[in-house]
Amino acid sequence: VKEEKILLLAVQSDSSDDKLEAVIQLISNCANVDAELLHPTDLEWLFMQIRSCSVSSMVEVNYNVIPELCGAKEEQVCPNVIRTAFDISEVQVKNIDEMNKAAIKKNGAWIVMLSDIIGVQFKIRTIKEAQDPLYELVESIIDGPNVYSKEDFSAADFEEFINGFSPLQLKPISDFLHAVPFSEVEITSRCSVCKKEFKSTVTDIVNFLV
Repeated sequence: VKEEKILLLAVQSDSSDDKLEAVIQLISNCANVDAELLHPTDLEWLFMQIRSCSVSSMVEVNYNVIPELCGAKEEQVCPNVIRTAFDISEVQVKNIDEMNKAAIKKNGAWIVMLSDIIGVQFKIRTIKEAQDPLYELVESIIDGPNVYSKEDFSAADFEEFINGFSPLQLKPISDFLHAVPFSEVEITSRCSVCKKEFKSTVTDIVNFLV
């Protein structure tokens, strides 16, 4: 009942931060983990498993149909919304191995090299909306034999550091961030009138559940 109230309050809010906070609080209440330190995909996966056990593995969703894409004939009137569902067990995690190609994993963090001696160490974890989300993920800066932890520099210092590189030099960071694993599920729906089948790939799955 306590967790249901948490989710109900989150549903009524338009803030993504409120929804994320609800998910973190629910997982912290139901699992023996520090939810705020979890990778976003792990957070999402745990939330889906809890939802599957406590409610159902089936998640009902509305598929909005574009009338021009429907297969209705002149005498038919197809619905604008199709009620369908997806099974949590069908959700897949993509890009699991891609991060190994974009960065070096060390002690639970990832090092992205910008040159032969300069690199940035990141820790991918769940963060709320922030003015500088990249800075929030940084653990340290490596400059040859020197390692500067996050306590040694501010967000402004980090911005100045990043601005000292060209877009081409920063491409390894872009490649790394695009290689982060994510959850994905394909939702299939069928029009009850014209019987046309629609498919949609969804990645932001938690929004369907909160």
